[in-house]
Amino acid sequence: MAEAISKLHPRVPSPPPHPEMYQGEKLVDDKDHPFHAPGPNDQRALCPSLNTLANHGYLPRNGVATPAHIIFASMAEFNMELQAARLAAYVAHLLDGNPVTDLLSTAGKTSKTGPDPQRSESWEPTEHLRATLA
Repeated sequence: MAEAISKLHPRVPSPPPHPEMYQGEKLVDDKDHPFHAPGPNDQRALCPSLNTLANHGYLPRNGVATPAHIIFASMAEFNMELQAARLAAYVAHLLDGNPVTDLLSTAGKTSKTGPDPQRSESWEPTEHLRATLA
């Protein structure tokens, strides 16, 4: 167990971003965000929107980002509403992300987000938790 813990590098998640002041249309392909085709080791999603954000550098080009980064990029470039962006990013993070490193891949579960915490096969909820859930 000590060996597994020593390999984990926890991060405190950054707070979710707030909406930008400008809520109008924006160019995704501007001089600060030119298109770069994904490299052979880059992660890409089934979602063309996430791929666009990574291909133009609004998300890390390798396709691995924090939920806050995905929220900010979705809001800034697609004018996505804050609650919708939070819901999409954190549901994906809960399903395929790494809660220790606070990273997730646009392409789903990957080792590029760091080692997952070990799960105990013998874990049992405490009496307090059972009472709370009842």
